[in-house]
Amino acid sequence: MPVCELCGKTEFVKEDGMFVCQGCGTKYTPEEARKLTASPAKVEVGTGGQSPQTTVEAIGSVAVAAISAIAEALASGGEPKIEEQVNLETMDARGVNNYIAQSWQMLVERYKKFDHPSKPQLDNMALQAKECLVALDNAAKTEPEKYVQNTIIYNNCVEIEECVMDLDCYEQKDGEWKRVSFPLSRSDLKISGQDESWKERRDRFREQIRQEYLGANEADTALLAELEGQVAKLEAQLDELKAEKKSKGFFNFAEKGEVKERMKPFKEELAQVNKQIGQVNDRVDDYIRERLDELGKSFTQLRF
Repeated sequence: MPVCELCGKTEFVKEDGMFVCQGCGTKYTPEEARKLTASPAKVEVGTGGQSPQTTVEAIGSVAVAAISAIAEALASGGEPKIEEQVNLETMDARGVNNYIAQSWQMLVERYKKFDHPSKPQLDNMALQAKECLVALDNAAKTEPEKYVQNTIIYNNCVEIEECVMDLDCYEQKDGEWKRVSFPLSRSDLKISGQDESWKERRDRFREQIRQEYLGANEADTALLAELEGQVAKLEAQLDELKAEKKSKGFFNFAEKGEVKERMKPFKEELAQVNKQIGQVNDRVDDYIRERLDELGKSFTQLRF
């Protein structure tokens, strides 16, 4: 019997070709649903630049810390408590992603119900965000070759970071609530061993999807190389004309105007070539979106 890796429930309903867990709403493809009956594989995982751990338990340990903190915060506000008995140590990267993302959404909803959240409350959110970021980072590291999956996971990291940076907090001054300006910096959200931004990590995997498209579409690859060569040539010609124009005397308007006229056809051609490059890039972007949307049906994706 399939067991949902997010909430542990066993009740599923088939909708539009997907198996939907009736406990938490997570969707699975038929192949993924079949895998839910199998025992989870042990995988190696790195922890924030530290030495690799031996199993997926490395994900579970930090995820449990994040979820328990979130559960405690929600419980203190009288909100429904997140299921603490969920065994995150048995989850794969998708399971951790979905559990962390959905839990983070709940925590943000709780925070936004405060009339005037304080700086200590925001600092607590930042600490819990860092726990969630560690968990997501470790989840991605279990399967580094899965670049579509990891693009989604690291985009959730981007969303969590941006979400925390956008949260307001207040302090009382002269009997009035005043919003604190810039209460957090991005350095407050860095995790141990982080040497690049979440956007850089996401875009590194996203570039692999782009290369996948170019590798399968030789015509567009060749066209792009040709067009980029044309751009380099046109820009070199324009640079020469710009230097010539600059060499004219400041008040030599006639000669400067003549050089400017000679620059026009090069600028027009460059605009046309860049338009063609944009059309190729649009096709690449469409492909990337399709790949992300296809896998994203079973991944919780944050949007703030």
